[in-house]
Amino acid sequence: LAKAVVADTNDNTAALVNLTTPAANVVQLSSSQGSAIGPIAVDIDQDTAIATIANQQTNNVSRISSDSGALSATIAVDQGPLGVSVDPALGFTAILCATQTPATIDILNTQQSAAFLTAHLTGATLPIGVTLDPVNNWFLVADSTGNRVLVVDPQNAKFVQNIATGINPTSIAYNFQALEAVTMNTASHTASLLEI
Repeated sequence: LAKAVVADTNDNTAALVNLTTPAANVVQLSSSQGSAIGPIAVDIDQDTAIATIANQQTNNVSRISSDSGALSATIAVDQGPLGVSVDPALGFTAILCATQTPATIDILNTQQSAAFLTAHLTGATLPIGVTLDPVNNWFLVADSTGNRVLVVDPQNAKFVQNIATGINPTSIAYNFQALEAVTMNTASHTASLLEI
């Protein structure tokens, strides 16, 4: 694809950046399909080139083509979305909504031409980081104040594992070749290496 999408919270846009030339196409996220204020996180489905952008202030996600910049949908989610991860193989997207009580992990079904919300999982205390485990087709969620990683099965809309971390994990990355995840633990100033 050689493209990136950058969410810009200050002016409520997404910049489509061509990585082979120094050019950007700026896309306004608010449209007749709905308002989108406070874009804060983005992930791209590598198979369809559709970017999903979490808009924290309007409690929705925008879906745009990273090729053309065309806005295809604005979908309501729970309060304060701040993280997003896409599973292109199964057609699910995890949205972290952490500014409400209880916090939720919303699951979008993106298998159809029109994406729709399929589940609201509760049980996380402050889900703040998310990545995809493409081997098991699970989402790995850093639950910051829970000091753990929650493993989410999007097909069955349930938690399948709860893995302890250091204090206050705020970001997570996954190495599918080693079947290991790493969290950065802000309060304990440590990293946790986790076997998945």
